[in-house]
Amino acid sequence: MANKSFTKAQIRKIQLQPIAEKYGKTKRYVRMILLGERKHTTKVQQEIFKEGAKLIEFIERNI
Repeated sequence: MANKSFTKAQIRKIQLQPIAEKYGKTKRYVRMILLGERKHTTKVQQEIFKEGAKLIEFIERNI
């Protein structure tokens, strides 16, 4: 998966805690993945990125 990333402003629009809890990770870890500071090489990282991307796209489409 390409290392696409989101801006800090986009990430502030979503709640990171539920994603972090779902995957047993920290909010900081989730934020790093969404910002592109960590690569999306593992299945968990890819799932976290996909879930965050869905939420960001949904919010931006509906605001």
